Amino acid sequence: MSGSASLEDCFPGLKGFKGITWWERSAPTWAYNCFAFALGRTDVWYSPKPGYYWPRGIPKGQHVKNLVLLHEKEGFALCDDGLLEEGVEKIALYADGQECTHVALQAKDGKWWSKCAQDHDIEHESLDVLVGEQFGTIAHFMKRARKLA
Repeated sequence: MSGSASLEDCFPGLKGFKGITWWERSAPTWAYNCFAFALGRTDVWYSPKPGYYWPRGIPKGQHVKNLVLLHEKEGFALCDDGLLEEGVEKIALYADGQECTHVALQAKDGKWWSKCAQDHDIEHESLDVLVGEQFGTIAHFMKRARKLA
């Protein structure tokens, strides 16, 4: 995201719907990114680049297959869709070609949560609002048993 661009500029699907189909959940921060956020981490920025955190045993690079491996290591498995299932936590992996660009997390009520780079965490009703030039398309859905808490 560029420093002066708003979320609605970067994601045209959000334009004009703030407070209706999407909401800001946090202040902007560089403390964590979407890859960390989808795993419940708000203390680290996941990146294969030097100076950032990248899990041991996961090949370097944001290739979709590497992000699938990362999430499998955390108990996720590939699944067919993002439909809400009782007791199940789902994520959607976005990709632009073969590079994973974003991960969204499904909340207990079926809405989706996203950490948009250094910007806000947002809640959005549809995954489609983030499809486009910035993140590409949804490449995979994954799921695991929802942790109690």
